[in-house]
Amino acid sequence: AGILNGLLPCGMVYMALMSAMNADSPQQSFFFMVWFGIGTIPLLFMFSFLGNFSRSFKIGFSKWVPFLYFLLGIWFMLRGANLDIPYLSPLIHVDGAINCA
Repeated sequence: AGILNGLLPCGMVYMALMSAMNADSPQQSFFFMVWFGIGTIPLLFMFSFLGNFSRSFKIGFSKWVPFLYFLLGIWFMLRGANLDIPYLSPLIHVDGAINCA
């Protein structure tokens, strides 16, 4: 089962497929997926070539991971609180909603 799990596409591919399904025509869906594939090639090559040389990067980065998780948690809590902080709070505009402020 683990070997078959490696054949599944990543979540970004699923998101690209959902976006392609929203296109106006099959041709636009096709070109969306083609450009998505072409856009991922540079990063795939970069990670495959740099993967062998990055042992020290992995060790150094693993020290920062708990701090980054903490910052991401704070960021999600602030976004969820919707405190109207510029560039942080989501803009929620519902058509037909009554503004009680």
